[in-house]
Amino acid sequence: ADGQAEAPRERLVRTLATAGRTDEAERTCRGFLAAGESPALLVALGDVLARRHDSDGAIEAYDQALRLDERCARAHCGRAEQLLLIGAHTEAVGAARRALDIDDSLGRAHACLGMAYAHREDYLGAYGHAVKAEQAGIDMSAVWSILQTED
Repeated sequence: ADGQAEAPRERLVRTLATAGRTDEAERTCRGFLAAGESPALLVALGDVLARRHDSDGAIEAYDQALRLDERCARAHCGRAEQLLLIGAHTEAVGAARRALDIDDSLGRAHACLGMAYAHREDYLGAYGHAVKAEQAGIDMSAVWSILQTED
């Protein structure tokens, strides 16, 4: 494989992060980005920062990816996940909807909408998106717990 191509670089960053080597993943990704920004590498950086619980840094990386490609569904989705974590449910809904407008198959975006809608007490919306997220293999027990405890 061409080590200078974007896809192998992104896979390396993601592999390092999955192995728990997030410091090395971030350094490696930033090194690649110094040679030239790309939406995929910026999303990978955002995902690494999210793993490190750096929501502000992750959101900034996703925003940079979106400045390069406003139709980057994975950047919208990552942004939605981080907004959800910091309690910005309305903004998370908007970002997740933008992701799904681009790629309706993103289970992570459906998961975000399920959780955001549950917190906003839109239980029908929460249910519909949680079902789609589960069909994509995502555990939505947190949404089911919210829906079961509401009167």
